[in-house]
Amino acid sequence: MLLQQLSDARGISGCEREVREIIEAAIDGLVDEQRVDTLGNLICLRRARRPVEGRPLKVMVAAHMDEIGLIVTGVNKDGTVRFDKVGGIDDRILLSKQVLIGQAAVPGVIGYRPIHLIARKEREAAPDLSRAAIDIGATSQSAAERLVSLGDPITFRTTYEALEPGALRCVKGKALDDRAGCAVLVELLQHDYAIDLYAVFTAQEEVGLRDTTTIVLTLGAVVRITGVVSVESLQNTMLGMAVAGTEDANMRALARGLALEPDEWRRSYE
Repeated sequence: MLLQQLSDARGISGCEREVREIIEAAIDGLVDEQRVDTLGNLICLRRARRPVEGRPLKVMVAAHMDEIGLIVTGVNKDGTVRFDKVGGIDDRILLSKQVLIGQAAVPGVIGYRPIHLIARKEREAAPDLSRAAIDIGATSQSAAERLVSLGDPITFRTTYEALEPGALRCVKGKALDDRAGCAVLVELLQHDYAIDLYAVFTAQEEVGLRDTTTIVLTLGAVVRITGVVSVESLQNTMLGMAVAGTEDANMRALARGLALEPDEWRRSYE
C-alpha cells in the first residue's frame, strides 16, 4: 500500500530522497514531464486530456514529502548522542521516543533524568532538551562515533498500522503530515482533466515553508492548492476536550473532512 510505504519511509527536511524515489515509482507512466529542482522538489505535469476551449488552465497541487525529525549535533564522552530538532516539534513528546539514526538506521532511545531526580517545580515545566541525549548502546565516545556522525538525520521509529481493521479511516504512523497528501496527489495523477495539472511533491516544508513559493512563479500557475490533506490527531481531539464546557466551531476532528482555515484558503488560492 502506497500510504504505508510513504509513512514508513525516512525523510526529514533536506533528506527526502527515499520518499521521492517511492513517489517516482508510483507515478511512472502517469505524467508527461517530471523533474527535480535544486531544492529537491519533484515537479510533475499531466497535460489536459479532456477537451477545452483555448489554452488549458494551469493548476498546481502540492503536498510536501519531508517530515519533522532530529539531527545529530555531537557525541558525549559516555557514548550518548546529542541532538537538535528539525522542524516544529513539541519538546514534551520527545522523552523516551525510539529513533533511528543515519543511513544505517542505528536504533536509539531519547533519555532524560529519571523523575525521582527532578525537582517538583521542574517537573511542571517542559523538559530541557539540552539535558537529554540519545542512548544507542555505546559505552564510550569512540564507540558511538563508529556508529553515528555529526549531521546524521534522525527519524522516529514508528510503524504504520491501521487502527480500524479492514478500513482506512483511522491509521497510525509517522509523517502522515504530509505523506497522506502525497498519496492523494498520486491518486489525482491517475485521472484525466481539462486542465494542465502540475503535481508538485515538495521538500523542506517543515523548516520554513520553502517549498512552493518559487515553484509558483516558475510555473506561472493560475491556481495553487497546497496542503492536500490535513491530518488530524489525538492531540487535536484532546485539545478540544481541554476547552471545558465550550465547543469551538473551528475545532478539527478525525473523519469530518478536510480541515482548511479561512486564512490558509486566502493564502493558497490565487
